[in-house]
Amino acid sequence: MKILLTEEQFNKLLNEDILGVINRDDITFNDLWYGFDTFKHGFMQSKKDSPLIQIQQKLYDKFPEYADEIKFKPDNDFGDKTSLMIGKLFNTQYKDLKSIEIGPQVLRKLGFKAPPILSLPVKIVAMTLAMEKYSNDEEEIKAIANVIANRSSAGQGSILDIVLKNKQFSGWNPYQPVKIDEKSINQIMKDKRYMNRPSWDNAVKYAKLLLKGANFNDNTEGATHYYNPSKVNPSWGKKSKYWISHGPEGLDHKFGRDTKTNWAKEFKGRGA
Repeated sequence: MKILLTEEQFNKLLNEDILGVINRDDITFNDLWYGFDTFKHGFMQSKKDSPLIQIQQKLYDKFPEYADEIKFKPDNDFGDKTSLMIGKLFNTQYKDLKSIEIGPQVLRKLGFKAPPILSLPVKIVAMTLAMEKYSNDEEEIKAIANVIANRSSAGQGSILDIVLKNKQFSGWNPYQPVKIDEKSINQIMKDKRYMNRPSWDNAVKYAKLLLKGANFNDNTEGATHYYNPSKVNPSWGKKSKYWISHGPEGLDHKFGRDTKTNWAKEFKGRGA
C-alpha cells in the first residue's frame, strides 16, 4: 500500500516527528503581546519577515559579539542558541534551555512597540467591526460603524447595546447572552483572534470614534440596516417594498433602511 503525502504534509512530518520542530507561522506579534500565545523552544516560522526572525535579528543586533561566539544567527528556528541569546538579554544563565519562552517581557526588553491598551468597550466594538468585515476596506468599515451610530441615534440604545443585541451581529450569536467582563471578552478574542484580521486597526479606530460620539461623516446617508447578499438575502432586504437603498455602492454589503420598522422609517439621519 502506498501512502501519498503533499510537500506540506511531508515537511510537517519531518519537522515535528523527526526533527522535533513545530511550525507556528500562525503566531503574530499581537498574539504575543496579548498573551494568547508564546514562542516556545522547538517552534519555527518560515516567512522572511516573521515575528520570530525579527526577534532573533534584534537579539543579534544587540549582542553581535556573543552571537558570533555561539554561532547564533537569525534563522526562524527557536533552538538552544536562541535561548542562550535570551539569557544574555536578561543577564541570566538558564539551566534548562528548552524551558525558555518568548512573550511580552522579551518584546519589551528588545524595544518592540506594544499595541495600544484598549478599554473593554472599545475592544467589544472593535471586535464587532472586525467580525463584520475581515478585509481592510475602510469605506466599508466606516459604513458599518455608521449604521451602528445611526441605530443608537434613532433611540435603539447605547453603542454597546446595539452591537451586543441578540441576533443583530452574528459574530456574537454563539455567546449570547454576552458576559461583559474582561475575562469573557478576552477568551472570545483569543478563540477568534480578531486582532489578527487585516481590518483590526481600522476597527479600533472607528470603535473609539463611535464611543466618543460618532463625530465622523455618514457615508451611508442615514442607513440603519445592511446585509451581505453573497451570504444572506433577508426578507427585509433589497427585494422588499419597504427597503430604501442608501450608499455607498460597490461594497460587499448593501446599506439601506427597512422602513417596515417604525424607528427606521422615521429616522432622518444623525443631527437631523
